[in-house]
Amino acid sequence: MITAQQLDHMTHVADPPLDDLIERWAADENGVETVAALFKEIHTSERLSHQIIDQLLTNKLINTDIAEFFLTRSVLPDLPWIQKEEIVTGGEFFRERGLMAFVGLAFASLPACYCWDTEARVLTTTGRLSQPGRIPRRIPETAQFVLDIGTKDAFEPDGVGIQAAHKIRLMHSCIRYLLINDPAAVSVNPNKRYLKPWDVERFGPPISQAYLAATLLTFHQVILHSLKKLSLRVSPAQQAAYIHRWNVTGWFLGIEESTLGQLTTMQDTQALHALVMHRWRHKTVSAQDLSATLIEYVRTNVIEGALGGLWNPLVVVPPVLTRYLSGKDTSKALNLKLNVFQKLAYFPVVFFTRVVGFLDNFRLFRRMTVALTRYATRHLWGFVKEKQKQSPDPDGRARGVIVPAEFESEWRLEFKAES
Repeated sequence: MITAQQLDHMTHVADPPLDDLIERWAADENGVETVAALFKEIHTSERLSHQIIDQLLTNKLINTDIAEFFLTRSVLPDLPWIQKEEIVTGGEFFRERGLMAFVGLAFASLPACYCWDTEARVLTTTGRLSQPGRIPRRIPETAQFVLDIGTKDAFEPDGVGIQAAHKIRLMHSCIRYLLINDPAAVSVNPNKRYLKPWDVERFGPPISQAYLAATLLTFHQVILHSLKKLSLRVSPAQQAAYIHRWNVTGWFLGIEESTLGQLTTMQDTQALHALVMHRWRHKTVSAQDLSATLIEYVRTNVIEGALGGLWNPLVVVPPVLTRYLSGKDTSKALNLKLNVFQKLAYFPVVFFTRVVGFLDNFRLFRRMTVALTRYATRHLWGFVKEKQKQSPDPDGRARGVIVPAEFESEWRLEFKAES
């Protein structure tokens, strides 16, 4: 179990192996300018595949040391704590409960991160979540990451899960370098030239080991806790396997093995989550902005994708389920206040959602509950078919969360014909 003292130590440690390579490479090149160019390039890439690594090398955006760092880590490591059977079981659990897991991701996992004052500062400084007139990229990116990790071949050599984790790890290292040296270079808002370099003495390095471990909790512990609140039954074996699959992902993200070794059970993860929320949860303007952006993103998907637009009853779901699944204290930190219509809808929405979750435990009702869940989840997240043509955002990226073909079949998703 991770103690408060250990958490304090982790707050002052980032990702030394990769950060050192980035710093040495930047010192030999043009420093901030080159790292900013690298960040932009990988940011617009789907994942960090071998092909992308070769392209970065050709364009001199990385050196051979950085390329070798990721190429040697493109296969599942032969470590005694990694159990392939558990990885498979965790993936099977996600395919079975994945639609409901996305409910927890939207209304509990992401809000939990937003109320951590120091890390909310990272998100708002980079400007990747609250940008007027733009699709908040990080929200669909996070959902896409969850789908990549859930695919059957995620951890095969150079699998999509490994590629996705490597992209995030390299982005994190670039963000750390830029926030410390020139925060305006990593911000998409050119009016933020007044930003001061990150105060490492006060806050520790951006995206520290403590933050990485806490964020990992939002992908397994918070999801599992949300499923429980939604009345879904999850066996201890399923819990352990799902946590293990995400711990393996944590290794590829650069989380230290000593930390992952203390996050193997639901009790361990719950204890760390409670510690993190007690220490980091604060009411800030950044937290309020991030939460409002998330709710508006989901609400917009409902209006654009569902029948009835503003009159569709699903419009009240985002704030209501955020309040229910995130809890009173987190909702207070996010300054989430329900209006009169949302208050009236609170108990009916929660009751209906829990009934659907409860019925999903029985095979007799599974077809009905999957149909209801997939309808809601598709619109709440803006799911689109793999390779489906979509209107791109200003950076040329397609809008929406692209669902791999295996989940289209597994979850019986139906999409409109491609235009």
